Amino acid sequence: MRLIILAMALVAAPTVLSPAIAEPAAEAAKDAKPGLFVKQGETWFFKIKDGQPADVRSGGEDEKPGGDELRVSLDGGNMIVLNGSPVAYNYQAFIAKKPSDKGNRTSVCTLIPGALMHEIWPGKLPGIRLTNFTEAGDSMGCF
Repeated sequence: MRLIILAMALVAAPTVLSPAIAEPAAEAAKDAKPGLFVKQGETWFFKIKDGQPADVRSGGEDEKPGGDELRVSLDGGNMIVLNGSPVAYNYQAFIAKKPSDKGNRTSVCTLIPGALMHEIWPGKLPGIRLTNFTEAGDSMGCF
């Protein structure tokens, strides 16, 4: 009987991370570079605020972005971005192994409103960081 009560108390107790476990997670977040880091198999939705992804949320590849959202997914060496906003954006992308890595800058093309953009690299990417979004205006192309 005591064992059952103890087990129930442990299940009902809130989970608290010890400082030794919580510190590496906080340190990793502190070291993360600006932008959105996308890992293999992930799909993210976001808006652009002050040149950076904001209001980031996860979702499915078949889900459409809201009126001012963008959707990005990474599968192998294929990154797919759907720009649901009315604004064309230029941005920078860095291939990296983890969010805290500077990574290697790679060329990407302007994200055209309402268009599905495919960026393809040979081989499977560990991850990619998208950052420094600017309104494209008349400056569209691949940079």
